[in-house]
Amino acid sequence: MKKVVSVVGYSGSGKTQLLEVLVPELRRRGYRIAVVKHTHHAVEMDQPGTDSWRLYRSGADVIVLSSPEKVFMVKAVAREPAISDMQRLLGGNYDLIITEGFKEDRALKIEVRRKEDGPKLMFERPELLAVVSDEHLEIDSPQFRPENYIGLADLIERRFLSITEDEAALYVNGKAVPMNPFIREVFIKMLLALLSTLKGVGEVNEMEMWLRLRGKGTKE
Repeated sequence: MKKVVSVVGYSGSGKTQLLEVLVPELRRRGYRIAVVKHTHHAVEMDQPGTDSWRLYRSGADVIVLSSPEKVFMVKAVAREPAISDMQRLLGGNYDLIITEGFKEDRALKIEVRRKEDGPKLMFERPELLAVVSDEHLEIDSPQFRPENYIGLADLIERRFLSITEDEAALYVNGKAVPMNPFIREVFIKMLLALLSTLKGVGEVNEMEMWLRLRGKGTKE
């Protein structure tokens, strides 16, 4: 999955407030939305003394807390995850991933700003998809006032969610491997052909595959 847009801006600019109205609007239109929030602060799974906290402190690499309504996962990482890591973790069950933060990533940005943030934007085209601001700016990129989340949702829908082509993502050794349209089409057709030979598969709308080679594997 590669449909990602990042909402960025200075602290207090209104990023979370925008997402609180934008996400319900996109869901109302029938889309499945995942939100990933970036934070520089340390994250703890639970309060000290609880079972989940004790299990995580025991040294497990991953702790999953499952309930009838929600699943929580805490996973130790060797480095700060990128958006591509989030895509791999979330899988293909979502039409769009909206991130809050991740300024350094190459995903298209929606910059949220207030008049007091000053005249200079953080990003420019082609990386800048749109600006949400309480003042009009002399820029080429589309801009919306904070209350016009409907117009912003329309732009996101046209840019990301009206595409009907098949999707495929490939990760090798934890890294995303880019595929051009021809390779992606060959990859999809090959997998579908193999699946058609298996009993009980039926119609395929989505597929996940996991492989770990215990031998030498193949060289990159």
